[in-house]
Amino acid sequence: MEILAQVGIGVAVFAATNVDDILLLSAFFSDPRFQRCGIVAGQFLGIGALFVASVGAALAALAIPEGWTALLGLVPLGLGLHRLGAVRLTVTSTEADAQQIRAAENA
Repeated sequence: MEILAQVGIGVAVFAATNVDDILLLSAFFSDPRFQRCGIVAGQFLGIGALFVASVGAALAALAIPEGWTALLGLVPLGLGLHRLGAVRLTVTSTEADAQQIRAAENA
């Protein structure tokens, strides 16, 4: 009986997290430029890719010691901080370029 509860929870979570997918599919099906078979094939390929990635992540989680899996949360944090640094450098260099252009125009 416990397995049925887990399957039910899994189905409910899948449905709840795919509301946006249903809206996108509705938009694709309503656009005459897209072929129905291409939309369906893309949906199956996308879900299949997510399934394979999830199985790979689950197997990797089994191979990693328990205490270390909590550290995986630092990966997106590090990626975000890295991108923030890149954006700040771009903004800083753009502002410096703008100041040089203004100085050249005023000279």
